[in-house]
Order: sequence, then C-alpha cells, then structure tokens
Amino acid sequence: MTEKLAQTAINGEKDPFLITTKEILGFCLMRDHQLIPTGDELKEPEQVIHASGKRPVVLPGSSRNKHEEKVQWARLWERIFMGVCGGVALIAPMLLMVLHKSRATTLATTSVATILFALMLALLGKNLRGQDVLAAVAAYAAVLVVFVGASST
Repeated sequence: MTEKLAQTAINGEKDPFLITTKEILGFCLMRDHQLIPTGDELKEPEQVIHASGKRPVVLPGSSRNKHEEKVQWARLWERIFMGVCGGVALIAPMLLMVLHKSRATTLATTSVATILFALMLALLGKNLRGQDVLAAVAAYAAVLVVFVGASST
C-alpha cells in the first residue's frame, strides 16, 4: 500500500485508490459493463493510447476525497437539524407551560410532548436500539418534569 501511495505521489495523483486500467482489454470490459462514460469523452480504446504510452482510464464518479467531503457536509446538516429539533422539542412545551400556568396544562403538555418525542425518536432514529430510545425519552421527560416542579412553586 505504501508503494501505491508513493507511486501516486510521483505521478501527481491525489487519490491512490482510483480504479484504472492501462490495458485495452480492461478498457473494453469496463465499457461493456457500462462503468465508463459512453458519451463524446471516451468511445474507443484508441483514445486511451497516449503519445507517451497508454493513458489510464479512470472509472466515473467522484474520488474518495469528494465522498468524504459530502459525508462531512451531510453530518454537519444532520447535527444542525438535530440541534434545532432538540431545541424546539424542549422550548415549545416550556413556553406553553409558562404562558398557561395551570397544573392540568403543564401535566398534559409534558405527557403529550414526551409521547411525541418518543415517537419521533423511534421513527427517525434508524440506528437506535430500544434501550437507547428509552434512555433518551427518560432524560427528556426528566427535564420537563423538573420544569413542571419548578414552575408550580
């Protein structure tokens, strides 16, 4: 692997794990299995041959670096979304309980908000196990119950 990395550094390539071929047979196999573009960019194996020898044919698609960048952006947006949803899930019931200060309103708001939180977590938490959902819902309910206790005095 270090040899491949050193070889790509000499050639000026950025990703040492791009799938390439210098052979006409490899080109034909990739073309026949529709792994390379069939547009004007690359049609025949003769276009692969370069004046200094054979030019490698690179499979279409982004490199691993581009993929990692996309994954990082997706994770960032997921964290932002989860932060906003978590904030709304806590702030909305608290606002309702502050604006309508009756014991029935606070208990109903806490109950409904906890059930909605549990349902949303169960539906959207694809990688969560049952015990993880239970722990998160218990923590959420505890925060709301503390707020109910503090606001009733």
